[in-house]
Amino acid sequence: MSVGMRWIGLVLLMLAPVACDRGNGGESAAGSNAIAGSASATPTLSSDETDPLDLTGIAQDEGDPLNAPVVVIEFSDFGCVFCARFHSGSYEALRDEFVTQGDVIWRYIPVTIGGFPNGDAAASAALCVADQADFPPIRDRLYADREIWLRQTGSEAREQFRSYAAEQSIDMDAWEACVDAPDT
Repeated sequence: MSVGMRWIGLVLLMLAPVACDRGNGGESAAGSNAIAGSASATPTLSSDETDPLDLTGIAQDEGDPLNAPVVVIEFSDFGCVFCARFHSGSYEALRDEFVTQGDVIWRYIPVTIGGFPNGDAAASAALCVADQADFPPIRDRLYADREIWLRQTGSEAREQFRSYAAEQSIDMDAWEACVDAPDT
């Protein structure tokens, strides 16, 4: 079994209780809220409750947010080699199997841990593209080309990110303003 397949198995193992619980209206197949012999119930939201984890404005969703019974939240750094490997391997399989089938919504939150040159700029560039276009193409491009922009100076990387953004046919003036905004 490859490393990627172990990750898929681990993620599926972690998702299975949630998917089973949500799929039965909060009841397990045995008719109780107990999971794996635990006496504690899995919390579910009633129709009048709001999501306690509001990720509006920071999470980039892929999948069907209205119908997918499972939500995966990924915090990832574009400069991280392990994050890049995950996205070029295991994530593609998970996306194809679960996200595109409507079973999972994948929420990607770009973070920067400060250990990678131009990592902050990559995250800003991606978020500013996502304001105007689909997020997955810029995310995939940043991971695919991370070895290039990691070695560049700040101004070179900015131009590299600008070229990636331009490929998305977006308003480049709005992108520039977004990238330069303190909130970004």
